[in-house]
Amino acid sequence: MAAKNKELILWLRNADSLTLIAHVSPDGDTIGSTLALYHALNGSAQLVCEDTIPPKYAFLPGASDFRTPDKAHHTKYVLAVDAADLGRLGTAVGIFEAAEYTAVIDHHGTNPGYAQLNRIECDYGATGTIVHELLSEGCWPLTEEIALCLYVAISTDTGNFSFSSTRCRDMQAAAVMVELFDVADTTRRLFRCRRREYTLLLGAMLSDVRFYADGRIACGFVTEEMLQKCGAEYSDTEGLIDHLINMEGVEIALLATQKNGAKFSVRTLEADAAAIAKRFGGGGHTRAAGMTVQAAVYEAMDEVVAVACEAMK
Repeated sequence: MAAKNKELILWLRNADSLTLIAHVSPDGDTIGSTLALYHALNGSAQLVCEDTIPPKYAFLPGASDFRTPDKAHHTKYVLAVDAADLGRLGTAVGIFEAAEYTAVIDHHGTNPGYAQLNRIECDYGATGTIVHELLSEGCWPLTEEIALCLYVAISTDTGNFSFSSTRCRDMQAAAVMVELFDVADTTRRLFRCRRREYTLLLGAMLSDVRFYADGRIACGFVTEEMLQKCGAEYSDTEGLIDHLINMEGVEIALLATQKNGAKFSVRTLEADAAAIAKRFGGGGHTRAAGMTVQAAVYEAMDEVVAVACEAMK
């Protein structure tokens, strides 16, 4: 059922055995939001994520406390954070389904409400904004640790407050936090400092960009061979697609990364990215979405481009 803050606050206060699950391929929003809840609960919850936390977010307090599902135990309560559907939980889905009480906090409009208690707000720029609202209403004190984690969650998912999904409430939430930590250092870590391996991978991806529909669709590829050659990790693919959608004349950007099939990121200026992703069993937001196609990256791209062309019309 749909939940209000007061219902989820009561749920959290009663959760004597709790697991917080971040989604696969974790980004700043799922990591920061999950860690903020973790610190609000004084570290009493179990943190679970199928994938390793990217080095970019390793500076966040508590980031090293995440464990993979195979090293986690079942708990009575489970809360999924920023996960648009059960598939985004990865192998942690078993922990979720075994729980007696389940809840989800998310801001993806395609979320079907798969938990018993669902706090889903698609008009929020980040799940971190929902968590901030929840903790504030529940009278949890805003500590330096919580403020830093929530700022990372909100700023990264709004593109440093530049995406069309950014709302007044996102900026107001961030404004409350910025004096509690070093915002200049945090901004540098998140948006300016790049790993050498990321930069090499960016160059490799850009060297093979393909254009369709008179340049209105830009397609990038990341293969396992490219990752190995650049010494890069899968987490280094985060942000690559921004270089495609920011090209002059491009209206739809597609990035296909080889990982158990072709994992697609979709970014758009006007077309519905979530609608494109849903055609392949994925989901997300109106301007940013994702899905996985069971094929090699180059083979899968033709089919996805055809759907993108329809969406553009």
